[in-house]
Amino acid sequence: MIALLAVVLVLICELIQRIAGAAKVSKVRSQQSQLKSEAAQLNKQAERLSSPASFAQSAKLTRKAVAKEKEAAALQALEEAISSGRWVKATQYTKTAVEEVYVCSRKGSFKAAKPLKFK
Repeated sequence: MIALLAVVLVLICELIQRIAGAAKVSKVRSQQSQLKSEAAQLNKQAERLSSPASFAQSAKLTRKAVAKEKEAAALQALEEAISSGRWVKATQYTKTAVEEVYVCSRKGSFKAAKPLKFK
């Protein structure tokens, strides 16, 4: 009964962790898509200003677009880190819980079997 309770608690913790991680990932994705659309818009504006008279303004817009694309790439790396970190932690929690249940059952905390007596 205690082992079942431990497993249920681990599953609840893992579920909460997944929900929290999914919220973070969705926020990062929305920021990333916004940055990509802003970069595309800046690139379009820079293309319209490609005449020799407006070269400086075009170059400035191009640099801004490149900066936004780099920021979007950094957010992509952050998203991957959040996703992979979530699964690693869940695995560690599950492993620790199973080990604790196993150790308690071996020590006799659970009265599942009678201890062996040697002569």
